[in-house]
Amino acid sequence: MFYLIHGNDTYRSREKLREVIDAYRDTHQSGLSFFQIDLEEERSEDVEHIFGSSSLFPEKKLVVLKSASANKVFQQRFADSTWRTSLENDRDTIVIFFERREVPAANPLFTFVKKTSHVQKCDVLRGGEREKWVRRYLETRGWGEEPGTLEIFLRYTDSLDTWGTKNELDKIIRHTASSRITKDEIALFLHPSFEVTIFTMLDALGGRNKKRALAALAYLLEQGENESYVLSMMAYGFRNLLRVKSLGHMHASSFVMSKKLGFHPYVFRKTVEQARLFTLEELKKIYQGLARIDLEIKVGKVEPRLALEMFVASV
Repeated sequence: MFYLIHGNDTYRSREKLREVIDAYRDTHQSGLSFFQIDLEEERSEDVEHIFGSSSLFPEKKLVVLKSASANKVFQQRFADSTWRTSLENDRDTIVIFFERREVPAANPLFTFVKKTSHVQKCDVLRGGEREKWVRRYLETRGWGEEPGTLEIFLRYTDSLDTWGTKNELDKIIRHTASSRITKDEIALFLHPSFEVTIFTMLDALGGRNKKRALAALAYLLEQGENESYVLSMMAYGFRNLLRVKSLGHMHASSFVMSKKLGFHPYVFRKTVEQARLFTLEELKKIYQGLARIDLEIKVGKVEPRLALEMFVASV
């Protein structure tokens, strides 16, 4: 029986391989019929020797062949070899081809395994699948997360692959006494990009969380972000809140309303939730205040950083 495990998400492909090997070892504890060969480093002749050898134990043989697609000599011998044909009908031998990257569908190895047995492809996770993976990873370690925290974590780590995401989760788990990830811990342990920190600041302002908003603002300014850009993003965030609040009777799940405003449905729902924390008059005054701050900074009446900090504190 043949299997192919491949894909660009090397963390998950390695995890899948480990699961198969662990399951095999649970049943065949002698370990004398288990072999691993890396064909980037070892000769293809060694594979033939393993397949041709017999075991003293009445147990299935598991052979893991790594990077077979990178070994042209092996692929040629495998395609023409009589032992490959015999292996197809050998129920006592399991062959796992493990590739460290995605194997093109036109590759002869991929074509053969897909035709005869099983292919497990581990693509890079995106969107909802990535969120599910993070939740499962936390659950397997007995951890949970404060409501809304996972969304922020995913945005902070959006540019990371699964290895990097795992490392960031492990960092928080190692240094936190509780069994829940909170927003404060994410701010403490992770180092977001400018774009992510802008989102965090706007999210905190919209949620009237002064502590988080000031922390995000301080990070942006300390990293050299332009005060005028930060101010424009604040105006953008509160302009959106004002537009949604002006609708009057709001429906967070309304696809029609989100389309009318030009918002992504998720952004619309989030903005609706935040708009409920303000009255329409409050939002008008805040937006007017931002316009006044912009003018005062431009004419040199107030120091930019101080003006931004005072604004956040007032909200």
